[in-house]
Order: sequence, then structure tokens, then C-alpha cells
Amino acid sequence: MSDATFTFRVDDDLKRAFVESAKAADRPGAQILRAAMRQFIAEQDAVAVAAGWLPAKLRRARADVAAGRIYDHDDMKARFARYRAAARAAAI
Repeated sequence: MSDATFTFRVDDDLKRAFVESAKAADRPGAQILRAAMRQFIAEQDAVAVAAGWLPAKLRRARADVAAGRIYDHDDMKARFARYRAAARAAAI
């Protein structure tokens, strides 16, 4: 793994508070920043997955409707009534 260097400007108060917090945690500032970067990446990955899930589900649902693979409310109520009856019969 090659190392890269980040150089960026921060407010003096922010830097001072960060350095104090890092010392209080007995951890190097670089270690804390790397952990924060990894956490940010993981959060963004989770957001991307969540953002992609809904559009994909909608595309599948629209394709089902276009193909006629739909059930009206009464059909679904009847279907689940049969499932419940079968489950009750199996439990006895």
C-alpha cells in the first residue's frame, strides 16, 4: 500500500480542539483522520446502495405491471386467506 499525503487548511480553533481531543484519546491525529475517512466511505457506500435499491425495485414493479403480473386487492386477500388456512391446518 502506498501512502499519500493530504494537505488542507482548517480553522485554528478546530485544529487546536482536534489536537487536544486526539491527545486525550491517546491516539495520533492521523489515525483518527484515517478512521474518519473509512467511516465516511462506508456511510457513502451504504447511501449509494440504498439509493440504488428503490429505483431498481420500481423498475421491476413497473415491468411486472407492463407484463400483466398484477393482482387486485380482493385477489390478494383471497390468496393470503388460503395461505393462513393452510398454515393453520399444518399447525394442527
